[in-house]
Amino acid sequence: MHRIAIIGAGSVTFAKTIVNDILFCDPFKNAEIRLMDIDSDRLDMATKTMETVAKIRGAQCRFVSTLDRVQAIDGADFVVTMIQVGGDAATNVDFDVCRKHGLKLAIGDSMGIPGVARALRNAPVMLDLCHEMERHCPKAILLNYTNPMGMNCGTLLRGSKIQTVGLCHGVFGTARKLAGFIGADFNRVRYLCAGINHMAFFLKYEVDGRDAYPDIRRAFDTTHKDEEKVRQEVFRRLGYFMTESSYHLSEYLPWFIKSDALIEEYDIAVDEYLLRSAENKEIYEKIAQAFKDGKNVYVGETEGIVFTPRSRMRRGRGEPGELTANFRVENKASSEYGSHIMNAVATGKPFVFNGNILNRGEIENLPRGACVEVPCVADKNGIQPTHIGELPPQCAALIQTNLNVQELAVRAILEQNRDYLIHAALMDPLASAVLSTKPIVALMDELLEAHRGLIPQWCQK
Repeated sequence: MHRIAIIGAGSVTFAKTIVNDILFCDPFKNAEIRLMDIDSDRLDMATKTMETVAKIRGAQCRFVSTLDRVQAIDGADFVVTMIQVGGDAATNVDFDVCRKHGLKLAIGDSMGIPGVARALRNAPVMLDLCHEMERHCPKAILLNYTNPMGMNCGTLLRGSKIQTVGLCHGVFGTARKLAGFIGADFNRVRYLCAGINHMAFFLKYEVDGRDAYPDIRRAFDTTHKDEEKVRQEVFRRLGYFMTESSYHLSEYLPWFIKSDALIEEYDIAVDEYLLRSAENKEIYEKIAQAFKDGKNVYVGETEGIVFTPRSRMRRGRGEPGELTANFRVENKASSEYGSHIMNAVATGKPFVFNGNILNRGEIENLPRGACVEVPCVADKNGIQPTHIGELPPQCAALIQTNLNVQELAVRAILEQNRDYLIHAALMDPLASAVLSTKPIVALMDELLEAHRGLIPQWCQK
């Protein structure tokens, strides 16, 4: 019997997706799935949700719910992490402090100063988890979905012996989006994508073996010229399309969130993450209330969950009082990599995906020891990354500007060196474009103080 631990199972919607995916895999229909969270209310709702998913799938798996992390991982074959230390309240602090000092954000979860702050909250906790895994399930594979991906995985891969891979939907999500832009059947698409998480480049994008980049350029000149404006602009200048959204990418570069005029020109949704978080919180609370009222939203015992689509309303694409589809249990597996990797390891049937691993020469013109995102193969031997060679020099140069921040943040966490945190902030491309050195240092000092109690003590003056 396989044992799978989900750490942060209170992230109910995403955990539901992962569990549903797992139960489409034959080796796991009778698995023991351990659900762990530090919030007992969220854990209770997660348990009821996953039991419903299993019933719909006709699976005979066993769920174990616990607030004890060691109990969750003891003897596990796979550990899946999806945590957010401090929750939405801590994210609001990141946005508020950055805004106060003149730094505007859209998503704020992966790179730059807000990424460093989030890494300080999440990575030390995850490193403790890895050390516990070394004692209680040393052969388990850690599948991480927690952001900031590069800083978290860099810390874990360099600070522990656990086989860890970081997973994100940015690569396959973008690949599908590009196919939609050019009207291509995604099953006919082949691509090669590499770089770092949220800043990987499609080195090849082909349909039926033919280079599809001319079609993509044509679509951006005509039918889709008003979409993905930041990614379009970078594509035009560097020649390769990037993963992740324009909202994310605008924060990683020094060129776009510099003035209100540029924000409007490139259609950048400042504070977008806060709107999405408010939506998710509203939906979660209403689903939780339905459960308390004895109604299971996943089996049609309610007409639906009514919520306010704040993000789409700002863009004129939504109205208050919409029904959400978040409570559905899909009748097919999602495209998330996690279950496919576990199935490949369990069965030996190879699965190819883009994963975040430690660079040991896979990308020759990025630093060794950096966390890079490259094609990997999962099979009974675990995770094997693919050698890429050199990225186009302009792509490597752009990536390096954010690797500077990540390297300093990882070193700060592993060496408990506060000075490196300030240095990381000073290297942030966006902050450096908007602020001078003294305001950047003041911002970082205030952010570290604001998160006192959620981050290690050595971060304080």
